[in-house]
Amino acid sequence: MLDPQTHVSKKLGYENNIYATRTYTSAQQEWFNRNMVHKSSGGATNWYDHLQTAWTRFDSSGNMSFAVVWDFQQQAAIDLTVEEVIALAKSYENLSGTGSPFKFAGFIFDSSRLEGQFWRWNGIKNITASLTYWTGSDSGYVYQGTTHEYSTYTEGQAAFYKKLKKRMKEEFPNAKFNFEPWRIYSNGSSDEFVYQRKNRVDAGELTADFLSEEYAGTEFVDDVNNFNSGLNVTKDMVGSSQSNEVGESKNRLIAAKAGINGAWFNWFGRWGGDGNLPNFQSITEVYPRLKLIRLIPNWDNLNNIPLANRSWDGNIYQSTKDGNRQSYISSDVIYSRHWKTGKLFAVFNTTNGVINLKPGERVQSVHRVDGYFVESTDAMGDFIDLSRSQIALKSTVAIPTDSSNNAVTGSTQVVGLGYIFSVTGTGNAAPAITSALSSTGTIGTAFSYQITAANSPTNFNAAGLPAGLSVSTGGLISGTPSTIGTSSVTISATNASGTGAGTLTLSVYSACDLNRDWSANVADVQWQVNAALGVTACTSDLNGDGSCNVVDVQRGVNASLGGSCVVGP
Repeated sequence: MLDPQTHVSKKLGYENNIYATRTYTSAQQEWFNRNMVHKSSGGATNWYDHLQTAWTRFDSSGNMSFAVVWDFQQQAAIDLTVEEVIALAKSYENLSGTGSPFKFAGFIFDSSRLEGQFWRWNGIKNITASLTYWTGSDSGYVYQGTTHEYSTYTEGQAAFYKKLKKRMKEEFPNAKFNFEPWRIYSNGSSDEFVYQRKNRVDAGELTADFLSEEYAGTEFVDDVNNFNSGLNVTKDMVGSSQSNEVGESKNRLIAAKAGINGAWFNWFGRWGGDGNLPNFQSITEVYPRLKLIRLIPNWDNLNNIPLANRSWDGNIYQSTKDGNRQSYISSDVIYSRHWKTGKLFAVFNTTNGVINLKPGERVQSVHRVDGYFVESTDAMGDFIDLSRSQIALKSTVAIPTDSSNNAVTGSTQVVGLGYIFSVTGTGNAAPAITSALSSTGTIGTAFSYQITAANSPTNFNAAGLPAGLSVSTGGLISGTPSTIGTSSVTISATNASGTGAGTLTLSVYSACDLNRDWSANVADVQWQVNAALGVTACTSDLNGDGSCNVVDVQRGVNASLGGSCVVGP
């Protein structure tokens, strides 16, 4: 994902920050003047004082720097930014001309404010502000030699979003256009998405593909205003990326609400630093329980777990697949199945946690993980008898905590590590036959019957088939039967947990035995006479001339007198 404004500045050889202690050439000053928002018409002490500020910072020596903002009231600034960032995205898909496997995923914006992401330093901290604070209106000053095609910054920002989204879809049809607002809906916060767009005539063009709420609550799925505004926002398009709650119970609640609604729980831009969540500088520093819990609703989505198979009772979240537990979150243990490998990822918050394997599964190996949650050292010794269907830690395993806040970090004797289990068997119950256990066919006529079974069978078979029929590994019995009679066919379906079987009664009749009483006689002749006279529907066109008529009747008579049943011209 790219943040377009920052990346374009860097791509063009400029940083997105102005440093008070740095010397800038006249050409560099002119570049910033022509492309960035102006909050005054000039006349200040420093050349950069008239540029509009975003985020202001001070280094350890008290030296100031501040981010600047592209002037999207200029169409030229919009065009330059959009085309440069599209070209940058294309370059990532073919790094060094080597055919890089990288695929561009899309854009994501930290703020969804249409009025622009402007900040001012009040002497103590950064606080949000609109251009009106400096200029008296929703507009920046026009720098000499430039023009404003948009009368307000809000309209310019909207034009930028619309053009970037359009160009992205043209070049990368599968890419996504995403935002991380503080709230998805709010009529009081400027950093929200729905309220400021819902009544615009171009609201459809400004709708995102995904919205990740920064606020540490469950409103991302619970606030009906997110979904009833007329914008195309549904629960599978939203998520939480909160960065200020470390508590186990609060994170469990957010993950559960995401899970039962088919929503998402993810990170964006940072690993903490707000509220009581430590200011982790890398994912490797994040507690194992906080790494894994944000993955579980996402893995349930990617594993196509139906919402009906997910539950939250206010304490425990769990999901099932094929009748077996897929994911589980409690105060004691967190675990889930990876959506590609099927491996079991787990973090124990207490030694009371127990993992229940699926029927037929057993642990093949278990490893602690490194800071990236990648398999590392063997951990078989941390657990009680791993030959059983339940996985439990030994009571001697210490659950580490962070001494700075007494928060449980998660699960093993080595601080900062979780577990990954490789298991044998699919965990499914053996298949159970669900197709009908009786079928009929006609000698000399093509026949087909599909075996079906529950519990994800991987192979099918049939034994005792009459002559002329065979079965595929996919369970299709087909062919042309060549003998009359009833066969008891054993049909079966198999998976890694076993085989399920049933008995199919398959009856093959003569073509002249119209009433299927196992004899070609006067009753069958009467059926043919009735059909020839148009009294009943044609049931047997024996000579294949397209109608039931006297020829077919004669063949029926011949068969009823002991002759052969002749089928065909």
